[in-house]
Amino acid sequence: MLPNRADVTYKLNMKFWMGFRFDVNVTERNLNEQNYGNNSAFVSKVSKKMAPYLRFKLSKSLYINTKFGYARIRNYRVINADDKINLAVTSNF
Repeated sequence: MLPNRADVTYKLNMKFWMGFRFDVNVTERNLNEQNYGNNSAFVSKVSKKMAPYLRFKLSKSLYINTKFGYARIRNYRVINADDKINLAVTSNF
C-alpha cells in the first residue's frame, strides 16, 4: 500500500529547488442523476501521477512551481449499489 502523496525536494540555492512528487487521487461520482439504470451506481476514478518539478522563489512569500509529467496509471470503473466488498483499507491523511 502506497501513501496518497510523497514529495522529495532538494534545495539548489536560496531561490531554486528541484524535486519529485507522487500523487494518488481517488474520485467517486454518483451516476443516478444521469439516468444510469434503476439502481444506484457510482463511477470511481483512480489516477497515480509521478512528476519532477522546479520551484522558483520570486519574493519572501511568492513562489512559482513548474511540474512536468503525466498520470502513469488512470483507472475508471462503475460500481453498482448492490456490489459488496469483504474488506476496504484506505490511507487518507
